[in-house]
Amino acid sequence: MGYDAFYNMIGIGAKAGKYVYGTYAVKTHIRNGKIDLALIDGSASGNLKKTIQDSCTYYETACIVLRENDVLSKRVGRDIKVLGVRDKQFSAVLKNKYREVSDRISGGEANI
Repeated sequence: MGYDAFYNMIGIGAKAGKYVYGTYAVKTHIRNGKIDLALIDGSASGNLKKTIQDSCTYYETACIVLRENDVLSKRVGRDIKVLGVRDKQFSAVLKNKYREVSDRISGGEANI
């Protein structure tokens, strides 16, 4: 089964309009405390990963770095490397799904 349930939830959130897309928008929303979870694609550059992770750490926001490449782009339907989840309940669902899957499969980084 792998990460399918988690990835499917990412697609559902995109259809529901729960996300903020792009590096600048995500960083701004992290600073303003408007997102509860940041998702970073595995194909993102090291600099982008570090920038978003540092912002998440400083502003105490959860962050998940996916281990697979181009997952966010495929599931959301946009060419993106980072997205932020605005809805608290939906971010809690994504965190729980990721924990369930990551307990069974190693890989990826999480600061949840």
